Amino acid sequence: MKDVTGYLKQQQSNSPTPELASEWHALEDVYNKRLWHQLTLKLMVFVRDPCFKTGDGIIQVTASQP
Repeated sequence: MKDVTGYLKQQQSNSPTPELASEWHALEDVYNKRLWHQLTLKLMVFVRDPCFKTGDGIIQVTASQP
């Protein structure tokens, strides 16, 4: 998916917990503000979340970059 904002919104709505949805929202916020360094720092922490230990979630995150 090339539409990063769309991907982030989709992940927010499909999140199993409100906390995870909040994290996706925070990523979308810094992405839309073009705060690239802050986005990088958030992503480095976020991808360590247990939800990325199974499945292809980490691949989807990296594939959604423009």
